Amino acid sequence: AKRGGFWRKVGRKLGKGIRKIGKTIKSQLGKFRPRLQYRYQF
Repeated sequence: AKRGGFWRKVGRKLGKGIRKIGKTIKSQLGKFRPRLQYRYQF
């Protein structure tokens, strides 16, 4: 049971990190080429 909770925490952290990375990529794309924002949605 403890292990499952640990992995759930890790998964949540990873998910947040991936989301953050996606947001930063989206903002970078938006800065340079606004058109790309619509093509790549995170």
